[in-house]
Amino acid sequence: MRCYLKNLLHLLLVAACLFFFLPSVVAGEEEDKALEGMTEQDKEKVKTYLKQLAGFDTKPFGSKVAALVSKPLDEKACPQWPQSSVIFTYSDKNTVDYLELQHKSMLINADETACLSQRFVTICLDDQSFDFCTSKNLFNCVLVPGLNKDTPDSSEFGKGAYGLFCFMKYVFVREAALNAQQVFYFDADVLLFRNPFIDVRYNRKDDGTRFEANDMDFFHQREDGKGYGCHGSINSGQMWFKNSSNLHKFLDNMDAIRPTLFTKGQLDQYYLWDAFLGDGNETTRLLKSCSLSVQLYTSHCPKGHLHDSRIMKVVAHHANCLTKHQKLPHLKNFINAVTEKKDLGVGNMMLRKRRRRRRT
Repeated sequence: MRCYLKNLLHLLLVAACLFFFLPSVVAGEEEDKALEGMTEQDKEKVKTYLKQLAGFDTKPFGSKVAALVSKPLDEKACPQWPQSSVIFTYSDKNTVDYLELQHKSMLINADETACLSQRFVTICLDDQSFDFCTSKNLFNCVLVPGLNKDTPDSSEFGKGAYGLFCFMKYVFVREAALNAQQVFYFDADVLLFRNPFIDVRYNRKDDGTRFEANDMDFFHQREDGKGYGCHGSINSGQMWFKNSSNLHKFLDNMDAIRPTLFTKGQLDQYYLWDAFLGDGNETTRLLKSCSLSVQLYTSHCPKGHLHDSRIMKVVAHHANCLTKHQKLPHLKNFINAVTEKKDLGVGNMMLRKRRRRRRT
């Protein structure tokens, strides 16, 4: 009997070890595979960051979202704003100049500013960006602790651990969804002029019909610039999420994909479709998704879709496909055009060229 109990205890100890340590071993093997081909310096930087991310404390952001959502919006002052909603962006010391312009865009439409100030959160990843945020009186600045050192910064675009910097938006989406039913994310280099929730379903399905109120779980910026439809390429600079159990399954899938995000510094948006397909079957996508209207949620590229008559109706504008030195003057020019009600944009120039050709 003693021998039986001894063997049973031994088996239980082995099982416990496998339960607790095998997942970490497998995860370690996946990490090692993902790190192949990187320099030793990059490997150490990524490993350090992964350790930080494992203990990443998003609670300050979650607490801020909960506090904002707990205060109802005035329905007369903020018509068509969903009460349980939040908008957020995040930044490090390298992108704070974008934050100031983003904030300036939210001040243009006075009727919208008060509402935006009650639902927009600015997440700061280091002390420098937090000090900048508070000194400029940006909306709802939150410092996320634990990422002040060895954080992959945004100046490394397309290199090394930059993919991890991009991945952090999904960590924040998960935290936001614990406290809000609708979550809108914008990159720091996106201007926001008005309530983004009103026109989120302005786009049409592939067959040209309108969306119903509860049709979709996810809307994203469209990269190919076509007029409407749900099968355009994804840009993750502007994204709307509806809270659901499937959203959290999708976020779990993004967690699983995470090791590949720093193999070549690729962007998170290249992997979104993989995360949508719960079992790899296109017909059983976890999230019902479609693109945002390219005429309202605009971007610098693809070029040619921003028509003259649309600039005053734009909800948001993303300065993608530009270098950092090009982004700032482009964003400033766009703000000036909206403020002064002038036509602007490469799309407008292309449109005028077409008109000139017709005349000749």
